[in-house]
Formats: sequence, structure tokens, C-alpha cells
Amino acid sequence: MPDTTPRDRPAPPRVQPHLLALPGYDPVTPVDQLAAQAGIDPADVLKLDANENPFGAHPAVRRALADFDAWSLYPDPLQLDLRAAIAEYVGVPPDRIVAGAGSDELIELSVRALVGPGQRILSCPPTFGMYRFLADVAAIPLDEVERHADFTLDLDSVLAAITPDTALIILASPNNPSGTPLPDEDLAALLDTGATVAIDEAYGEYAGVSALDRFADHPRLIVFRTFSKWAGLAGLRAGYGVFPTDLAPALLRVKQPYNVNLAADVAMRAALGAKDELLAQAQLVVQERERLARNIADLGWLTPYPSAANFLLCEVASGPPNRESAHPEALPSEVEGRVPPQSNDSAHPEPVEGREPGGAGQVLQAALAARGVFVRVFSTPRLQNCVRISCPRPDQHQALMSRLRDVGAELGYG
Repeated sequence: MPDTTPRDRPAPPRVQPHLLALPGYDPVTPVDQLAAQAGIDPADVLKLDANENPFGAHPAVRRALADFDAWSLYPDPLQLDLRAAIAEYVGVPPDRIVAGAGSDELIELSVRALVGPGQRILSCPPTFGMYRFLADVAAIPLDEVERHADFTLDLDSVLAAITPDTALIILASPNNPSGTPLPDEDLAALLDTGATVAIDEAYGEYAGVSALDRFADHPRLIVFRTFSKWAGLAGLRAGYGVFPTDLAPALLRVKQPYNVNLAADVAMRAALGAKDELLAQAQLVVQERERLARNIADLGWLTPYPSAANFLLCEVASGPPNRESAHPEALPSEVEGRVPPQSNDSAHPEPVEGREPGGAGQVLQAALAARGVFVRVFSTPRLQNCVRISCPRPDQHQALMSRLRDVGAELGYG
């Protein structure tokens, strides 16, 4: 029998030190787990924490997936049919399109392709936490310029922060978690600096405007898009980017050969075939967003920020809520000795294990979760009194408002 004492065992793989300290990205929880936490039927859950399409995938997508029977084959590594369909939708040549397993993959590919040793990325928090996560994984310095109090871009400070080492500026428009769009004049000023600017338009179909409307041919503009929101394909990881003509071929060479699986390919093309209905549906979500904003404002203790996306960032009124009446014993996260998960959609995501409960946003989230309503909260101090609420379907609206009123009364807001 071989000697297996510790001195004879080979050393384990050495993980890069910067990865050992990485807090990781905090994803959303699946609906069945949320239902189990709340002790309710999954059908009674109002999952409003991930900005998913409340209507689900279009029937044309479901039919296309059901009818497809070539699952044993590899997908097209060059994505020819898919890129042609996307190009027709966007209005640019196919050779400027690259599809990916969600727009996150394309953001990561762009970082790898554009940011070299000694170079930096610039972003503007509070924003989508994936930008910091990807920079940290790649050990790339990320310069952050805080937004104004109303979450608009502090353009003067951004321009002052750009250096010759700034290889990539990445901004979300509409921004997540605030829903704030980027004005054309701000984008023009950034492009004039000579830096490459990437605009993440995950919520673009709800905003109704795009950087491509005015700057489609700019040689330093990248636009990321996704089918997760407007087309209801979040579970398939389906996204694409519109790139300068010299960058797209490079990304096609360095991406994983079969990065878009056949199900995502089929679903994206079917969704584009039903784009008129899906875009009309997106307008229903916009109408629901405006109705929800009015009704939330009428509560008197929860203030929604203006949004051009399919969600509302809402600030809880100041003043200590009646936390004792929120029934913490009913909240599984507190029974387990930890606070509810908090979003990385913030400037400096912090580990949440062992933290004491944070601001009023977290208190509200816990009280809503006990009633089967799940919203997003944030660990950054600037957003600790906020929650982000995805727009529900119209038939879910009254249930959401009823539970908000009940929670407001319970917490002592009125």
C-alpha cells in the first residue's frame, strides 16, 4: 500500500492570489428556491428581483424549439445565419455583429481583446456589478467615477479621469440599477476623447433609443445587447454586440468556437421573427412601469427614481422603520443566520455573510420576502435605503401594491 502521509502528497493547484480574495458575483435565486424560502407555492411568488421579462418567451420561440431536431450537431461557429438576422434587426452589416452566451460573455471578450498590461477600465457606479467583477477576475484596474445624486453621469469628472492608459470606458444605458439613460451629448463628448466606449444596452428596447441611432459608424463605439429582457430569453444566455469593423473579426477568432448553443441560436432567430409583437409587448411593460411609478409614489414612503428600463429604483423614506413587527423569525435568511443576498449592481460590492442587517432597503426586502415578493437590494452605502423592483405583469400589479401597503403599515410607514 502506498504511503499517503501528507509529506508525500503533491501540492494542490496554486490559485492566483487575487482570485482568492475575490468576493464573487452575487446572482439571483431561482424561483423554486425563493418559494421554498417563503414557504409558499411557486405560482404565488412575485419574482421582481432580476428584471426578467414578466411575460416569458414568445410562443414562436417555444414552437421553434419544439420543432428543432438537430440537437446532436454542433452549432455554426461563425454564426452566419444568426448574425445576418441580428444585423437586419439592428441595421448594421453582419460583419460587425458577434453573438455570445449573454452579453456578459461579449463584455469579457472585449476586455480581454482591448485592455493590455498597464491599461485600465473606467466605469461609473452605482452600476451593473459585472463590470467590476470582470475587471477583478482579469486583475485589471478599474477606475470608478461616481454618478450625481440623481444618477446622471458626472461628465466633467469622467473626462478628468480619462488618461492615456484608459483602454475602455463601459457604461450602461439605461443604467442598472437606476434606469438612467445616457444623453447623446455625453456619449459624443466621451467618444471625442479618443477612448473606446462600450455602451451596455441590455434595457435598450424599453428605452426606445440607442447609441446606434446617431453613432452607429463611429470607429470606437461598442454596443452590447441582450435577448434576456425584451425577448424573455434570460435562461438561454443569448446576447450580441455591435463592434467596429476591425474588432468584430478579432472577437470571432478568440471566442470559444461554439459559444452560442443551438437552443439559443434557434430562440434568438425565432424572437427576431416575432420582433414586432415583442417590441409592442415591451411598450406594455413601459406603460406598466409608469403606472407602477405613480402608485408607488402615492404610498408616500417609497420614492421611485425616473427610469427608462423595465424596473424602478425606489428609495425608502427616512426614519426608523418598526423592524420588530417585520416578523424576522419568518424569514429563512435570518433563521439561517445571514442577511438576504444583496446585489453586486453597485460601486463596491461587499461580502454579506455575517453582516448585520443594513439600511431601510434591506428591511423592506425582508418584509416583502415574507409575503412572497422578491426585490433587489444593494450593499453599497449609497443605495442601502433603496430597493429595485422589476415591472410585473399588469395582472400582478394589484397584488404587488397590496403587499407593499401591508408592509408599509407593518413597518410603521403608514
